[in-house]
Amino acid sequence: MRSAQQQENNMAQPQQKIIDEILGDTLTKQVLQELEAQHLSREAQERVLALTGDAVLKRVTLEILAELSESDRDEFEALVGKGDPALLREFLAPRIPDLDRFITRHATREYEAMKTQVHMEEQGVGE
Repeated sequence: MRSAQQQENNMAQPQQKIIDEILGDTLTKQVLQELEAQHLSREAQERVLALTGDAVLKRVTLEILAELSESDRDEFEALVGKGDPALLREFLAPRIPDLDRFITRHATREYEAMKTQVHMEEQGVGE
């Protein structure tokens, strides 16, 4: 029987592939620079990117689900579990017009919202 940690790691690997697909190299460098994290260790940078990527992935997923029919949602969720970004793209492309633009728009919105929240907390707004 597998431990909860092993199950979590197995679930995290496909999710990380999808996060990497969404963020890409350019956005990854931008995130590290804007969050002033480029001086951190590689491990710390990976944690920052994982947290950022997780939030972005959740937002993009919610927006995708809002666009899909109920039957397509079930199939989408099954495909997400497989962790194959190419298969997901093949499934989504005919269902969401201009898929890359859609993903970029919602990923950017979430990232900008995160930056705003961090800035507000740095300024002590909302305390």
